Amino acid sequence: MLERKSSVSVDTVGALDPSLERTFRGHKGPVNSVVFKPDLKQLASGSEDGSVMVWNFRPQLRAYRFVGHTGAVNDVAYSPSGRLLASASDDRTVRLWIPNVKGDSSVLKGHTAAIQSVSFSSTGQALLTASDDKTLKIWSLPSKKFQCSFTGHAHWVRCGTFSPDGKHIASGSEDKTTKLWDVLSHTCIKTFYEHSDVVNSVAFHPSNVCLASCSADRTIKIWDTRSNQLIQHYDAHTGGVNCVRFHPSGNFLISSSSDKSLKIWDLREGHLMYTLQGHSGAAKSAAFSLDGGFFASAADDAIVMVWRTNFDDLPTNDNHLESENLVPAIDNAARHTSPPPVGPPGIGKSPNLRRSPPSRLAPVAPISKVEFDGATLPKVKQRAQSNGISPSTESQKVAKTLEYIVQQLEVVTRTLGVFERRLTRNEDIIQGFVSRMDTSQNKICDEA
Repeated sequence: MLERKSSVSVDTVGALDPSLERTFRGHKGPVNSVVFKPDLKQLASGSEDGSVMVWNFRPQLRAYRFVGHTGAVNDVAYSPSGRLLASASDDRTVRLWIPNVKGDSSVLKGHTAAIQSVSFSSTGQALLTASDDKTLKIWSLPSKKFQCSFTGHAHWVRCGTFSPDGKHIASGSEDKTTKLWDVLSHTCIKTFYEHSDVVNSVAFHPSNVCLASCSADRTIKIWDTRSNQLIQHYDAHTGGVNCVRFHPSGNFLISSSSDKSLKIWDLREGHLMYTLQGHSGAAKSAAFSLDGGFFASAADDAIVMVWRTNFDDLPTNDNHLESENLVPAIDNAARHTSPPPVGPPGIGKSPNLRRSPPSRLAPVAPISKVEFDGATLPKVKQRAQSNGISPSTESQKVAKTLEYIVQQLEVVTRTLGVFERRLTRNEDIIQGFVSRMDTSQNKICDEA
């Protein structure tokens, strides 16, 4: 189930390129999610086969297989302390596992449809779940009690995550929107409509000032959560983008796609750094280790791969960072057609890794900058200009009208959210009443 590889030898790559370290095999179906334990002693994955696998990095320790879900496992997450491992499943439950050889677990029930994602708060005192019942729910820990619901999406919720400070939640949905929520008021404070297809994954920047989202429309977008403005846009892959995650330094982003590839993006320069072809199926998930030294990937080929990053030590050019002519989005020189994948790497095989050239588009106009965590992101112009000609007055009127319509739609959405929250609260009360009735009936039957 375990293969170790100390290095990857391919053409045109240097000493600082990512290298494949290990390949884990053991799942019997596509792997949907992968995550590192904070202490880097374990790696967990969830699969369509209904199991959760915990892979130990010490060679003398075998992998653990946790079985308990009756449906596909869509997401897994470690608590900040590493003492709990949460898994979300199509069986409408979340399980909290003790990630040791015994694998004891407890079950959280509350959603009425498949649960797509699970996320711990930075304090470990709250758990967030996102479901096909169009809601997100927060559970208190360690009491494991239901706390509140967030309603407002018009379709299945595919993903949800806490902000680093725990004050906000981001979510993505089949309704093609990304939403930013206030935890205390349980309300949506911003809806982003720019994706044209299902939003599969969202991630907060470590500095808490940026939010990344990716979609089946093959793009990645990065937003400034203070101004709620789009600051970077990447036409990322040739297939839908399934997952995005920030490097702990905040300088890099990894994406995994149904085109079977992983891509590493340099956010300081705004261009593609690497394209990695190792999986033979759609790449479903990717995650960085807490120290940033490794990243893992999982795919439909039922394989989990662990890579050494190496690129964290790449030298930076301060002149590029200070330039007012930073160019947004992806480097066109790096937007190439990827070669066919070579299949799952094993002994004597190497994944196909392509390093994108550092060349950049010619600057077209000074672009304002957004500073965060010592890095600079180029701010994308919100209104396209053709050949340097400003939009006409008529176009400006149309833009203002559309903006007003969007604002009114948000008002309607918030109003509907109030009614849905009331409905959800009533459903929770009814569900509790039914549970108590069932318990009473069971006691009567036992006494009889």
